[in-house]
Amino acid sequence: MNLFRFLTALLFLGMSPALAAGPAPFAPAALQQPKRVRILAFADYFDPQVLAEFEQASGYQIAYDAYDTAEAIPTRLRDGPYDLLILPGPALAQEAALGALQKFDKAKAPNATRIMPTLAAKLAAYDKTGAYGVAYAWFADGLLFDV
Repeated sequence: MNLFRFLTALLFLGMSPALAAGPAPFAPAALQQPKRVRILAFADYFDPQVLAEFEQASGYQIAYDAYDTAEAIPTRLRDGPYDLLILPGPALAQEAALGALQKFDKAKAPNATRIMPTLAAKLAAYDKTGAYGVAYAWFADGLLFDV
């Protein structure tokens, strides 16, 4: 799934039919709040051009907060709430255990069930029930030397 489609799908996760009912007829007009999606991820994780395209197509502004180390995540989470978190596995496990994360309703994101089983198994090491996350990408760093 590409990033644009991923963000678009997440955008509509919190929409409720109750919101469509509209305001009471005699209530003063509510101030228009800017539509915004708050993201917390590693610095330079997303291509700025893709985020700009998402903003243009959806009308939502992206508020992109970044961290440079996993140790900085708890501090940054206090700046929330966030709509989308990109966390390394150990941080996902730690924040879920602390109750800092909201459960992810996969019924609202049907493609969440289409994750490769091998990738889902790796994520299960950090989120055993699959309640808090869905795999977006998986990578490993390696060190090679020529002797």
